[in-house]
Amino acid sequence: MDKTLFENLVRSMEEMVAIEKGHVVPAPENKYKLPVPMLKQSANMPD
Repeated sequence: MDKTLFENLVRSMEEMVAIEKGHVVPAPENKYKLPVPMLKQSANMPD
């Protein structure tokens, strides 16, 4: 994998973790305008 691409991936993952932990608020343009639909659970996944 290209080093620049890998660095961008790591930076994006760090940002996602920070958002989940509440350390960072995502920019308004990156928020969903509509609620995220619930997807069917895979048959292999326990409830």
